[in-house]
Amino acid sequence: METTPNQAYQDLVDWLSQFEVNQPLAAYIQDPSLLEPPPLSLEEVQAFEALGLAYLQELSEQGLLPEASPMDIDPQPLEPPKQIDRDSDFGR
Repeated sequence: METTPNQAYQDLVDWLSQFEVNQPLAAYIQDPSLLEPPPLSLEEVQAFEALGLAYLQELSEQGLLPEASPMDIDPQPLEPPKQIDRDSDFGR
């Protein structure tokens, strides 16, 4: 028997109606490890990085990367403060 779009919608509504709105989502998770991404080995990370760099190089060679304009903001506020003035009344 094939499911019609109306039946699929009704099935979704029925499935969603079983959940308590005020209950945290974590209560519905039977195995919390499902939320964790699988650990990657150093070799896998390096392989992904190499693939990303190769893709970036290919895009660059084909002229598909837009030219980035220089930042038009003062970079000084982006630097951490040299020293925090603990005697200041700022914010009081």
